[in-house]
Amino acid sequence: MKILYVPIMNPETLESDKALDYQSDTLFYGLRKLFGDDVVDIMRLWFMYKKDKLERPENFKELWGKAFTCYGLLGDDSKVDREDLGSKIANHFFDFIIMPMHWSVAENEENKPGVHQFLDQVLEHYPPSRVALIDGWDRQDIDLNISRRCVYFKRELSDRYKNEAFPISFSIPLEQVRSSSEKSYDFAPLVPSPNHLDTYIYDDEKSYYDDYNKSYFAFTSKKGSMDDLNSAWDCLRHYEIMAADCVPFFTNVEKCPRHTLENFPKDLCVEAKRLPGVYPGVEGCPPRPKWYSGKREEYKPEEDTYIGPSTKILHGELRGRIDFDRFDRTSYLDLKHRFREHLLKHLTCEQTATKLIDTMIRINAD
Repeated sequence: MKILYVPIMNPETLESDKALDYQSDTLFYGLRKLFGDDVVDIMRLWFMYKKDKLERPENFKELWGKAFTCYGLLGDDSKVDREDLGSKIANHFFDFIIMPMHWSVAENEENKPGVHQFLDQVLEHYPPSRVALIDGWDRQDIDLNISRRCVYFKRELSDRYKNEAFPISFSIPLEQVRSSSEKSYDFAPLVPSPNHLDTYIYDDEKSYYDDYNKSYFAFTSKKGSMDDLNSAWDCLRHYEIMAADCVPFFTNVEKCPRHTLENFPKDLCVEAKRLPGVYPGVEGCPPRPKWYSGKREEYKPEEDTYIGPSTKILHGELRGRIDFDRFDRTSYLDLKHRFREHLLKHLTCEQTATKLIDTMIRINAD
């Protein structure tokens, strides 16, 4: 399978600290793992390669998220043939052309003419059914003048556009999946919230994953404000928690639109919040230390598991706890196993890339 990977982005962005795009990059990783050097990144995505991470580690530390999880992992690309691509496109050398739209392009309306120009150049030689455009932007909006020109994949997909695009989401490299370990935290120390920035303490990937690996549960939530329920639901952290053999405690998953995170185990997340003896650190959730003077309304997850944004989580040791006298360890282990099975079957980079290519093959077989 020969694939030309054409990120729609400014070449200057490629060399900046804004270069990363989780949707584009996790998909590229999966495709390269499946098809090797036959997947050609038209602009060499330097941050994906192990060689570059070894040669300039300081550049990686300046990237978003300190380039954890899917960066600097791919091996030698010296045999990737990026020569004479114009002629190869004109002669239909590639089976598919995949064009991920970088977030810096998608967020600005002024960039749409440039997207059309990219499509014009490709569609001059390829039928629309062999060209995929990947929209990994945090917002639900789709420009139908663009999406109807090719096969369109959308990350934050809504009911409104469910017939205009195929769903896609972030994913995680299979090599990042950890084995089980002894648990020492009820809830992981990191709380993803602007009022918990003191928990963002990790300078290296190993310690970041180790703390999740040592935790029964870890908080995660949509990004941004709960005033906007139509954006920013997907987050690499969801997958990192599961890969670390930890159960995600997704504080607001109940509000996620149906076609967003379509392959994510939202039902299992709700089930996790109903496990007996598990107390997230929110107002009204017993038990509390005697010195704690907050509200004490009873927390009833059997009636309503919705908590809200992660900003509601209390600080420090109050972030959450397990009452092991009530905790059903067998049910927990079974649930954790089902999260792991779902991750391996649906949420690795390799599986996401397989599903996309299967979709393209099926479209072209019709």
